[in-house]
Amino acid sequence: MRKRLVAGFVGGLIALLTPGVVPAQTAAASTPVTIRGVINHSCGPNQDPNRLAHKTSDDIAHVTIGHARIALRGGATAGYRTFYYWARITGGNVGNTVWLDWGDSPSAPPRSWHECGPYRIRSGHDTHTRAVNYVRDNRNARHFRACGHHAGETKCTKWVF
Repeated sequence: MRKRLVAGFVGGLIALLTPGVVPAQTAAASTPVTIRGVINHSCGPNQDPNRLAHKTSDDIAHVTIGHARIALRGGATAGYRTFYYWARITGGNVGNTVWLDWGDSPSAPPRSWHECGPYRIRSGHDTHTRAVNYVRDNRNARHFRACGHHAGETKCTKWVF
């Protein structure tokens, strides 16, 4: 069954139902929409980092909160076809969290980003997020940072691309 929609509403509805589309302005509003901060809690195209064939032996970036270490890690699929980043917390306590911020904005750091997580330590002293793929074209590169919460404090690494 087809429903008739008001013409001005159709464009907005299509934009809202199409993943990745954020309308710059609507018929009713004359000012551009600017998103700042977290867009959503998405891990985008992702993979379990334990399944990656090649992993960096060192942290790409890290911060410490007390005795906990929040690290940005990286690795690649077999044949180095796709590179991924993920966040990891070590030396934490049950209930501590870690998440991976990532964004495709051409600005550095990005003005808006996705938050993959948070992932909570359920037992032991460490956990990690899903791994999100690295993307680069002629003008833009995907940016990443690892963030964590431990002992009542939250810190993030620098943005990396």
